Amino acid sequence: MEVVYGTMTKVLEKLGFIAYEQISLACGMRDDLMKVRRTMSTVKAVLLDAEEKQEHNREISTWLAELKHVFLDAEEVLDEFECEILRRKVVKLYGSTSQKVRRYLSCSNPLALRINLGHKLKEIRERLDEVADGKTKFHLSERHEETRASHGRTAMTHSYTLKLVGCGNLEGLPRDIKNLISLRFLSLTTKATFFPENGIECLNCLRTLLIFDCESLVSLPRNFRCLTALETLVIGGCTKLRITEDEDNDQVNKLSLKRLQFSHLPEMVALPRWLRGCELTLKLLRLFGCPKLTALPQWLPNMTSLEKLRIMECPSIQCLPEEMHRLTSLREMKIYGCPELSNSIEAIRDKEWIKNIYFEDDPWRPT
Repeated sequence: MEVVYGTMTKVLEKLGFIAYEQISLACGMRDDLMKVRRTMSTVKAVLLDAEEKQEHNREISTWLAELKHVFLDAEEVLDEFECEILRRKVVKLYGSTSQKVRRYLSCSNPLALRINLGHKLKEIRERLDEVADGKTKFHLSERHEETRASHGRTAMTHSYTLKLVGCGNLEGLPRDIKNLISLRFLSLTTKATFFPENGIECLNCLRTLLIFDCESLVSLPRNFRCLTALETLVIGGCTKLRITEDEDNDQVNKLSLKRLQFSHLPEMVALPRWLRGCELTLKLLRLFGCPKLTALPQWLPNMTSLEKLRIMECPSIQCLPEEMHRLTSLREMKIYGCPELSNSIEAIRDKEWIKNIYFEDDPWRPT
């Protein structure tokens, strides 16, 4: 039951985030999103009662299991919506006209993406409606979350959003940011060279972090690995930020990262080792415009949940790590602006593991 309730809460938060960002949607997609949100809200109201009654009613247990599968699939679809929102942010901040043309010519152009997401969303909405209708036969009562002893939370545990992106004159983060214990979404731009200790890394509920255009920033927080609830991390346009393997500290914490993007970081030389903590969760990895990144780590094949890999304008990377065949979940790969890497991939196209991967061809790659 905890898994069902927790997953539903995450999905409702994602629906709220998408609505807050006012993503441009076709009328039908907007209606489907609103219907999914309404249906989930009505189901959430009876989940507490269902938890108690399932012990004596196997049908309710089966119903909850069906709900869980729909919620997990819905979360995956909404993850794609979030990624599209984040990509638009990057294009808006850094994208030139030529870059936008590249995006349209590629197989991942926004129109095709929205059509694909629209079909997936409609399917989720129809499945959810079908399963949710089953609750009527169980005569479940609506209850407020506060009635549940294990949910004795204060108002501070509600979801919060803090948007400081584009604040180029911001000298540093608010001194008391660590007190925002329920903060879920944070985007920022700052003139600071360093992040203060006991700041961002104390935000234990943070799930999305966007760091854009911090031109003076030279390092990330030392205890960045403590953000164990973080699911989305996007860092871009920080021209002095030096990201290394962090060899002085091999500590690895279990992380929840699903989506990771490093873009326009000319001083980045390696992926930090603390990312090994998300070996079982990371689904999307994007690397854009990192000219000093000379190699992908040999532990990359440990990312067994990785589904999509994007490497663009990283010309110093020459080849993929060994044992890439261990990435059994990998289904899409896009490489451009990396001539040596592209050539090395062409040389292994006959390998069995790579035959099942969909490659988005780069129309700008020299032939």
